[in-house]
Amino acid sequence: MKRLVLMGVFISVMYGDGVWKAETIMEFEKGIGRIRIGRRSEDDDTLRLYAGVDYKVVEITYSDGKWHVIPVCTLDNVREIGFGKIKPDSVLRLYASASGDSILYEYRFDDGWVKDDSLKFGENIYGFVCADGRNDGINRLYVKGRDYLYELEYRDGWCLDTLGKDLYYFDVGAGITRNDGIVKVYDGFGFWNIGVTEWTYKDGEWSKLPCWAGGSLLGDADNDGMNEFYGYATLTDPFVPALLVVEWQDTGWVTTDEVYLPWELCPSVIGDARNEGKNRLYLININSVSVAEAEYRGSSWDVRIIYYEGSSTAGNGGLFHGPLNPSTPMVIGRLRHDDINRLYLTSWHKIIELTYYPQGVEEAKEKDVYLYSTYLTDGVVRFDFQGLDLPFVLEVYDVSGRLLKRDVVKDRRYELRGLVRGVYFLKFPGKRVKVIVD
Repeated sequence: MKRLVLMGVFISVMYGDGVWKAETIMEFEKGIGRIRIGRRSEDDDTLRLYAGVDYKVVEITYSDGKWHVIPVCTLDNVREIGFGKIKPDSVLRLYASASGDSILYEYRFDDGWVKDDSLKFGENIYGFVCADGRNDGINRLYVKGRDYLYELEYRDGWCLDTLGKDLYYFDVGAGITRNDGIVKVYDGFGFWNIGVTEWTYKDGEWSKLPCWAGGSLLGDADNDGMNEFYGYATLTDPFVPALLVVEWQDTGWVTTDEVYLPWELCPSVIGDARNEGKNRLYLININSVSVAEAEYRGSSWDVRIIYYEGSSTAGNGGLFHGPLNPSTPMVIGRLRHDDINRLYLTSWHKIIELTYYPQGVEEAKEKDVYLYSTYLTDGVVRFDFQGLDLPFVLEVYDVSGRLLKRDVVKDRRYELRGLVRGVYFLKFPGKRVKVIVD
């Protein structure tokens, strides 16, 4: 059963195995670009959200039941935000770059955010990542310009090395992809790129290998213990949008899956957003602000829309615009400090939080019970039960399975009082049903 409820800033999408609930947690006057999850330092136990908003980077923290915002730095049209321990002092620092700018900025937290360095390159910066690209235990920054990929290491000062020229002027990432334990650097991430290039450091030299076209995300969404590429493509026969899954097999990269999509959706983040100990892939179309979840079920992929705003005004604060621009990603994290992962995304000037509520109680088929209304009106939820012998005992549970109410229903039209907005389960003879109260 699927049900879409629109009311205020809350949107609930219900399936047979649970419900996603969306809440707008923050609104700004201007558009939002890149968002990342990070910490102020290694000693900071609090996960925080960092966003590029209106010519600055801001830090968003949840505490005392509220979201709090402080500025990190002023930066025109933020394109990328990242974290890393690069210098010998092992201090975790924040790095940021701006669209149309050739400078990488470095900040650290010391009773407030302070700038440590400004690192200028010979061309505009399109992306960067902190990684142990040489597999020697030393983190370095890998920075993607329009034409070149750079490696930045801190010894007694900053040392810059140019890995090589590469015309794929999009993002850069790093990871282990061949089940060989070796970290490799990849550039060319993004949608409208020509392809992805793999860079490997061995015996004192860098070598590169073209991987495939259309790559935009690296991770283990099928839970097989190995990283794969996940990208978007428009197939020609049939002419449909598709998710491509590309894996390393023996001596080369092979497209192992082509998954039809309901519309254009760009792979954005991989993680356990349902808190079930299982990774899933989340895709986004930023023009319609729609989010899909792709789950691998052993032999095939199940793709479903879990959030849909339907707005044509969505966008981002980065350089590139379009429905498949991954420069405004989604992120997954436990920002409310309650051990629950949630999914975060941006919709122009808003930050939206998606929370998954598990089924908890076996759900009846839609034909078994008819819900007259699930809207909360003056503290009352009204139902119209059909096909049941009266009277019967009704039990109401919350999402954790705790019994909230037990009552005897004597009339088909029934009023349930004392509920607040949320997800509940109703149990009565031979039937169980999930209810979203908005």
